[in-house]
Amino acid sequence: MTRPIVLCIGDNKMSAYVYQAIRHLGVTHVIREDGPSEEKPDSFRGWVRQLYVRYATPFMRWTSRARIQELKRRHPLRDEPIPMHHVLKVTSLNDARTKMWLDRLMPELLIFHEAGPIEPDVLNRIDCPILTIRPSMAAGQLEAYWAFRDKPDVC
Repeated sequence: MTRPIVLCIGDNKMSAYVYQAIRHLGVTHVIREDGPSEEKPDSFRGWVRQLYVRYATPFMRWTSRARIQELKRRHPLRDEPIPMHHVLKVTSLNDARTKMWLDRLMPELLIFHEAGPIEPDVLNRIDCPILTIRPSMAAGQLEAYWAFRDKPDVC
């Protein structure tokens, strides 16, 4: 029996693109972090930033429709939703339910895409390579640095 490849995602629209791009590699399960309710800003600047993101994002999406369609025609990206029978919903990737699923599945490879911070005790119980897909190169480089520093023999 082959061990599965598990994709761990946050609540992000781009995760469907990532799943569709790598599903043929053997991704059998997707652990989706639904997360806690939205955090309340604690300063005026935080409120302004949250309002800007909430209202500017749909406006930018609306004004970029032509460019989005052009990119979809140029690049064969599939945006179908992830099939629900592959999705395991958890509140956090650090909770007991996630640990139970990872222990049960014993993945061959664990892939993270736009998920929240993962506690070291969750990662230490997994004996497989871990791949992080991040749109931000700086965030990916930072995670790679700490991975090399913590487990140089595995990396």
